[in-house]
Order: sequence, then C-alpha cells, then structure tokens
Amino acid sequence: MPSKEHDASSVVSLRLSDALLERLDRYLDWMESHRAEKLSRHHVIRQALTQWLDTQEEQGGMTHPDVLRRHFHAAYTSLRSGRDEVEIHRLRHLLGWPGDRFDARVEQLR
Repeated sequence: MPSKEHDASSVVSLRLSDALLERLDRYLDWMESHRAEKLSRHHVIRQALTQWLDTQEEQGGMTHPDVLRRHFHAAYTSLRSGRDEVEIHRLRHLLGWPGDRFDARVEQLR
C-alpha cells in the first residue's frame, strides 16, 4: 500500500550541479552529526523549495491579506451556485494553497 506521503504528489527529475550536491551532502552530514537527525536528500530539497517559494510569494505580494481575500472570494464565488453552500474541500482544492495558509484564512473568516 502506498504511503500517505505520496498522495497528490508527482516525481520530478532534477539535475543538480556537483557543487550544489556536495553542499547538500555536507548539510546532511552536519544534521546527522550535530543534531542527530537523519534526513534524506529528497526531504531537504522539498523543504528548501517550500521555504524558497514561501519567500518569493511573500516578496511578490501574493500573501498580502487583501490579495488572499480577493483570491478566496473569487474561488468561493466560482464554486457557489445560487444559495447553495460551498464544500470546504472543493474550495481548498481549487485554491491550491498550503494547508496552513488556507486554514488561517478560514479561521479569520470565522
């Protein structure tokens, strides 16, 4: 049975320079020896990409509260038909936001 980690994910082939790969391996060795954490290359790359995208979205104004509010409202309106309620899982899927961002937005609307 596939693990939950692989649900709603895709495999991406990525070419890294030898110098970057050596830096990554040094970091993994450091994490294991100084923090007693055994992490995989894949985990660290996913973590780094997530942090980089979060920073880029913030710097680009994509996470500004007014922008998020407009995106949320547009998605809600597009899913709503008449006076019917919108199912939260459909809204979450349509927006495609990180879980914590979506949950925070819903909590603000509460």
